[in-house]
Amino acid sequence: MFRNDLKFGKSYELKAIGHIERSKFNLGNFLHQSVGLCCEYDLKFEKGLIEVKADRMVHKTNNWFIEFNYKDKPSGYLTSKSDYYCLVDTYNCDYYLVKIDDLIDICSTINVSVYGGDNKQSLGKLVPKWKINKYLLN
Repeated sequence: MFRNDLKFGKSYELKAIGHIERSKFNLGNFLHQSVGLCCEYDLKFEKGLIEVKADRMVHKTNNWFIEFNYKDKPSGYLTSKSDYYCLVDTYNCDYYLVKIDDLIDICSTINVSVYGGDNKQSLGKLVPKWKINKYLLN
């Protein structure tokens, strides 16, 4: 299961490159994609680091699951070294690019946390899709 999810996520990292390059964000040229697990970012551009999160359920729930804790340890947006999160609605093929500071601000307005992810080991915020809509790239 985990290996399939990793492969799935990596495929959306590659797809995100073109969307980011064509966006209004001037991040310069794409430099490289991270390799392995527990990397500080997924994609590196000349002017920014990107974390890509592909969500299979957002089209059904109208909420993004934004992780901040994994196995009782800080994770996700709380520990990311990335400058941006690229959120991907995999069903609709929509890509959103959110500055990490904006994502932290949005998540701080949500008081309820839920368990999700593989074996429900991740704790995250359910961010309503409409709060992210203005960051649409396509």
